[in-house]
Amino acid sequence: MTNVEESRTPPAAAPPALDLLLDLELPLAIRFGRTRMPLGELVRLAPGAVIALDRALDEPLDVLVGDRVVARGELVELEGAYAVRIVQVARCSEVRAMFAHLEE
Repeated sequence: MTNVEESRTPPAAAPPALDLLLDLELPLAIRFGRTRMPLGELVRLAPGAVIALDRALDEPLDVLVGDRVVARGELVELEGAYAVRIVQVARCSEVRAMFAHLEE
């Protein structure tokens, strides 16, 4: 996600065609980081192994829909479970572009 903005303003009204999709539930994924590992190391993983990632603890996590980053956030605890507090969101135009093919 190259263009992000602080979440300060409410999103604009959706176009009529997109409005029909606003109740559609999409799978979100949270990405903590990435790494590469040779297959030989991968098959030797065992309980207790630690995998180093490419992201520092103070860097925001990526919130993804499919392979697209739609927001960034920080890891928090909520009622004994993991949660993500959103700190940046994709511009509305970028999110709409993800679904432009549905408006045709």
